[in-house]
Amino acid sequence: MTSAQDEGLLRDPPPSYELHELENPLIAGIIETNEEKSPLHMAFMNMANSILGAGIISQPFAVREAGVLGAFVVYIALGFLVDWTLRLIVQNLVITGTETYQESVAVALGEPGRLAILLANGLFAFGGCVAFCIIIGDTIPHVLRTVCPPQYIERNWVIIVVTLLISLPLSLSKKIKQLERASFLALVSMAVIVVTVAVRGPFLPSELKSQVSLFAPQWWFRKTIFKSVSIVSFALVCHHNTSFIFHSLRNKSIYKFNRLTHWSCAVSVSVCMLMGYTGFHTFKEKTKGNVLNNFSGDDGWINVARLFFGFNMLTTFPLEIFVLRNVVLDIWAGPTHRWYQHRRHHPPRGGHTATQQPPPPEPHGSSPARGPAGPHPGLPPDPEPSEQPHTAVTVVLVLATMGVALVTCNLGALLEVIGSTTGALTAYILPPLTHVLLTRRRPQPHTARERLGHCCCVVFGCTVMLVSTTQTLLDWSRSAGRGGRPLRVLSRRAVPARPRPPCAPPNLDYRFR
Repeated sequence: MTSAQDEGLLRDPPPSYELHELENPLIAGIIETNEEKSPLHMAFMNMANSILGAGIISQPFAVREAGVLGAFVVYIALGFLVDWTLRLIVQNLVITGTETYQESVAVALGEPGRLAILLANGLFAFGGCVAFCIIIGDTIPHVLRTVCPPQYIERNWVIIVVTLLISLPLSLSKKIKQLERASFLALVSMAVIVVTVAVRGPFLPSELKSQVSLFAPQWWFRKTIFKSVSIVSFALVCHHNTSFIFHSLRNKSIYKFNRLTHWSCAVSVSVCMLMGYTGFHTFKEKTKGNVLNNFSGDDGWINVARLFFGFNMLTTFPLEIFVLRNVVLDIWAGPTHRWYQHRRHHPPRGGHTATQQPPPPEPHGSSPARGPAGPHPGLPPDPEPSEQPHTAVTVVLVLATMGVALVTCNLGALLEVIGSTTGALTAYILPPLTHVLLTRRRPQPHTARERLGHCCCVVFGCTVMLVSTTQTLLDWSRSAGRGGRPLRVLSRRAVPARPRPPCAPPNLDYRFR
């Protein structure tokens, strides 16, 4: 990449066009397309909503697992790490000239890398969608029973009605920009949840709160800190839809995306810390995976928070479907996908990778086709997906995720393994690994000292993946050995004295125990 190109990517100058250029249909079309994209503050809504999902409700449990000082170290370290790897993904997009995360990985690692990242992104998004449906079924009915006769409120019917009437129409959006208003409302609902927990906690009856001192030695650092790393990682990981947010920016540039990432990560980590420490300060050793379950079921304030939490899941669900649909369409396209054509004609800057061959020479007198708005130079633009396949794939994915949520209250240890492995793979392993492979053939590659940080991040991701998966499998085996149900994601440490129906609102520690 030339210095002029680098300067253009890093700066964010206001666009200017001559009058005769505006009369050109091609230039006018590009301007109109750019103006349809999101300004920085609206892109922030989408990115912050993508980060602050269901994981926010488990932050007090994360503080309990790490300890007060341990949790502070985890929040700060993972905040910087997630910020860095998000920016690495966009740098990889610019280096390779590709449009999506999976395409940039494919250029560096070939077809195996492309399939690996597609599978990881797909499983992570699918698991998130199912978890969101389960949370809807575990929160909204609880609120409705306070205003309607309980016999008329049934969990599965609530999931069906809410998903089909609210989540499905939002999921049919073709552009992520169309979700920015829903993301804004989701952030407002998240603020209501955090403020409600922080304000209501100190006024609870003493029997619901913990009497243990916050300054007890056992609360500074705990051996279960890796569980906290996994919980906080799940809350902060949004790498699978980073490329969509980058391309939704108006007048996009690396400089503008870096600002967006810094603000989004700073706000998200601050909200997680506020939620974590205020909830833990009240309940300490009694803290559950879903801190809302520490409150009474007839608490009006907390029922409002439960309602807003369910609404937040409704508006986050379409963001995950957006990623999942893109994965399905990429796999469906196969060798006709634009990545194959791009890799054939345009190797990554700095040389061909081991999996690539130089492009064949063009026949004499011919030139590669050029489209007016193609994502890659020399290639025609990808056609807009027709309405029929887009709608069909979206409906099938929504029904599939809803169907899984209808037949079970618990996603099982299998989903814990999939979530922890795919989260670590997409957030901590592939971004630095891809960047090292793409830059090693540059005229001025990274020095050994610069590569050390990338390698340490990869090792950290592998460690989190190994430890989290091992802990999950050990819990699974212990549960099976005691004669319990081995597939459990909704932890039930605190079982009420009276029996509950199978799908009553559980303790939503739905990924980590």
